[in-house]
Amino acid sequence: MKNPLFDPEFAGYMPGVIVGVVGALYGVLLAVVVPKGNVPAWVLGVHFAVAVLYVIILFIGVVCYVTGKPPVVAGGYTMAGAIGTLVVLLLTFALKKFFVG
Repeated sequence: MKNPLFDPEFAGYMPGVIVGVVGALYGVLLAVVVPKGNVPAWVLGVHFAVAVLYVIILFIGVVCYVTGKPPVVAGGYTMAGAIGTLVVLLLTFALKKFFVG
């Protein structure tokens, strides 16, 4: 019997939506702050908070694979977490260049 409270397709695409919205808001923040030439310390705090969020989403995806959740759910979390983590960690090097603390 299908559980009416859990839809695998919804659970599969929500991590991508979360990563996309957080990434867009973070991108706007960087677009406003970085062109001024110096990055305040709180922006680095936000940067590493976003990185931790993406690593947590990636970890949830790996746990979903290991525990045998539907591939739609596990794949959604794993891909969204992996792409988000990769992008944010690559941005770390660019952000360090502009950091004036």
